[in-house]
Amino acid sequence: MQIPNNTLIKADGTITAFDPHEHGTRLKTWQTLIGGYIEPVAIPNSSSQTALVDEEGLIRRGHVELNLTASALLGTPILGPALIVETAELDRS
Repeated sequence: MQIPNNTLIKADGTITAFDPHEHGTRLKTWQTLIGGYIEPVAIPNSSSQTALVDEEGLIRRGHVELNLTASALLGTPILGPALIVETAELDRS
């Protein structure tokens, strides 16, 4: 399943585009949309895209909703929002 870069997948299943500079820098935007520290997660069968998720999502289990859409895409439980970004952007933030 190919999802465009700069896509936000919310836990409720909503999928929307986001501006990578909405909150200033890319890193600040990513952290704001995720709600904390980001952790990159490889997207199976994609070398050009990476998912960014809440680094502490699994630790805060019970306080953050399971994201079924992102979990299915990544093949691992994801709690809270996930961002789909171009892998090359990780080096430019």
